[in-house]
Amino acid sequence: MSRRLDPSPFGWAPPAIVGWISGVILQAGGLSLMASAGAAALALLPLCFAFVRQRLGRPLLGAMLVAILLVPAGYLRTSQRIAWQDPLAPAVNRMVVLEGRSDGRLLHLQNVGSVVAVRPAGVMPRGFVRVQGLLTPAQGQRNPGGFDERAWLQRRGGSLVLRQVTLLHARTDAEGFRGRLRAALVLNLSPRAAQLMRALVLGEREDASELRDTFARSGFAHLLALSGLHLSVLAGIVAWLLRGMGRMRGLWIAVVSIAFTIWVGPSPSLVRAASMISVVSLTLALERNRPSPLETIALAALGTLLIRPDWLQDLAFQLSYLALLGILAWGVPLAKRWAPRRPTEPSPLEWLSWTGRNLLTGGFAVSGSAWLAGLPWVIDAFGEVAVAGLALNLIAVPLTTVLLPLGLASALLGALHPILATIVNLATEPLAKLLILLADLGAGLPSVSGSGVDAIGKGLFVLACFPWAWTLRYRLAAWRAALVTAAALATALLISNVGTGTLDRPEFIALDVGQGDSFLLRFPTGDAILIDGGGTPFSDYEIGAAIVVPALRNLGVHRLTWVLSTHADMDHAEGLSTVLRRLEVDALGYGVAQPGRPSWDRLHAIARAERIPMQSLQRGQSLSFGQARVHVLHPSAASVAGHEDDPNAKSLALRVDWRGVPWLMLLGDLPSEVDAQLALLPVPVVVAAHHGSSDATSAALLAATKPEKVVISVGFNAYGHPSPAVLDRAREVGATVLRTDELGAIRLQPAW
Repeated sequence: MSRRLDPSPFGWAPPAIVGWISGVILQAGGLSLMASAGAAALALLPLCFAFVRQRLGRPLLGAMLVAILLVPAGYLRTSQRIAWQDPLAPAVNRMVVLEGRSDGRLLHLQNVGSVVAVRPAGVMPRGFVRVQGLLTPAQGQRNPGGFDERAWLQRRGGSLVLRQVTLLHARTDAEGFRGRLRAALVLNLSPRAAQLMRALVLGEREDASELRDTFARSGFAHLLALSGLHLSVLAGIVAWLLRGMGRMRGLWIAVVSIAFTIWVGPSPSLVRAASMISVVSLTLALERNRPSPLETIALAALGTLLIRPDWLQDLAFQLSYLALLGILAWGVPLAKRWAPRRPTEPSPLEWLSWTGRNLLTGGFAVSGSAWLAGLPWVIDAFGEVAVAGLALNLIAVPLTTVLLPLGLASALLGALHPILATIVNLATEPLAKLLILLADLGAGLPSVSGSGVDAIGKGLFVLACFPWAWTLRYRLAAWRAALVTAAALATALLISNVGTGTLDRPEFIALDVGQGDSFLLRFPTGDAILIDGGGTPFSDYEIGAAIVVPALRNLGVHRLTWVLSTHADMDHAEGLSTVLRRLEVDALGYGVAQPGRPSWDRLHAIARAERIPMQSLQRGQSLSFGQARVHVLHPSAASVAGHEDDPNAKSLALRVDWRGVPWLMLLGDLPSEVDAQLALLPVPVVVAAHHGSSDATSAALLAATKPEKVVISVGFNAYGHPSPAVLDRAREVGATVLRTDELGAIRLQPAW
């Protein structure tokens, strides 16, 4: 006969202990104010929960109580974060020597209490390192829908970035226990399978950018990020191994969950999972009433946000909790409704059929509800969502749950003897390849794209979906839920139409793509032209996927009338490859074909594969978009004669007129000696050629065009761009210089 669980407040003793331990950790970290506040809040919380449950019997009210407690605690903690000053701030813009623990992207400094991001990622190995570099401030959001590096880094305890890095000393993880685990984990695996297993088991993703992009586009991104799925599998393995230990089993499950989270590095989803697993395991270990799922989620959020309130703005934190809430709201009741009736005295075949249908319906209900709950947040962050991932996850998630224990077994057994890892990896390799094949398949299927979703849109989405959680539990009539949903969707549609009116004038946007060019022209007719797509020569960083496509989607541009490639230099043309694959493009324009150059050959091949017409644009041609006209100023057969060996001299140069008046001139990388061949008229905006190089944008050109603004698309470089001579020329004609390296994306419209 099982012992009756004690419903008294002492059933919440484990959370209280966690509360006091959290307070001690906070105090040890020097946060004296929040140490007492955090300890008091978490210690008193069990009593509050017990009172609510005993007096009112409604777990939802207990969860609401947590939200109320979060307000003052979050305010105090956030105020403290804002007041924090990076101890390295006095050394900004200086060459420094730093040492600490590296995870491949971040350098955790010793005895400083700060972290520094290292760019480019991957230039330093994991382990203890000493590096020299230039310390610079982290940048905020540079482009529409772009990555906010400053906010991301602040959420991890830093504010500075180290560039021009030289590795002085390294004691890598390969020399320690983690290194032995890694070596055993990937023993005899193919490169992509090894990358996958390192990401799944160890959370090491810094050298798997291509794999991460593929998994993100297929809807499998959550599989590569260490999360509740991974920790649940680990906890399940521990529970099975220790099934004969009785009450002590819960204690060990909690210890292993917390230790694993600390070892691989705490992330929002891991901390959430570890908190929930620990609370439930400890309450069961003490044979006390465990909290309801809603209360457990709320308690995990409170404990996390007391220590890291800035995680509230972290997408991983948001999606982790949203997915779990979606599963509780819709997934669980749907799985119960759709579950086939279990046959009485089934034959083996009937039992297998029932089990298969149960797994299929339950898996679809759970994965679909988790996918739906975070839908507007995913669209807001990435501009697209993989619909195929909803179905493919039914295969991918079970595959991952098998690969995780195989990876753990390979790493642990292989650390004892390599032959054991070799044996385990015989099963790991084909399963890993199958998961990668599914990701490749999903990445190639169409996705649904959208523009940024603001807070009002997310709130209306929640309002539209929330009533159905009550309907599934027979507490609200379906027609009432449908009315609420219809009202929310109608409001969203009305706000969308009011807020996104068409342009009344053309708009020019110079995207910040670093040392490269990428410009967008939008017209009142709804047409859009993308001119170049940036690029990073000698790097695997994809500007098109990381910056250009997200910016276009955030701006609501899902179809491009023209994509223009000024010339075949990598810093102009490389990013266009992703644009041609991801967006609807009517035509690809260029000046002079340059076969044999890698970027040109790649663009040509992709255009043929995507059936995008290609057209050479020559001097004298023009493109008309209502009252706007784009004139081609260069090249022509005569203008490139004698410059066959100079790709810059073949650049496409354009002038945009609005209502018959010149407004904007774009020059690509044209050298100064070609300027005299252009039809130069006064124009308010000139985009400097070749990123402000000294041998471009001549004084004669500026004197003839008399611009009010000179735009320079430039990033960190070793060429001296923009040249002081060009800056002086612009000032001499009275022009204001606008630089993407200083301002981020630049947006301009004609004044008339």
